[in-house]
Amino acid sequence: MTDDIYIFLAEAVAGSSGSYRPGARHALILYVTAASTETAHEKAVDETTRAGWQHARIIRGGAVVRTLDEERHPVMQEAMEGARRTGAAMVVYTEEIRHDA
Repeated sequence: MTDDIYIFLAEAVAGSSGSYRPGARHALILYVTAASTETAHEKAVDETTRAGWQHARIIRGGAVVRTLDEERHPVMQEAMEGARRTGAAMVVYTEEIRHDA
């Protein structure tokens, strides 16, 4: 049995070792492969932390219902393919989330 691909919308705070301003909050799209939603959620948070982000908060998500061939957005297509190959992929929105948002 192969794992499903899950997608999560999240937000997290940039750490000091990344290419984003330390302390800035950003929206993230996380793709992970897992056998269940619970496992996928845990893996998404773990992968975010491993990538140097802090205070990750999953907003919503679930199993991807479209196939790689159906994904039309090139960045998301690449992330889905990356998750399928390596188990996880992340898309970071470059615009910071305002603190009063």
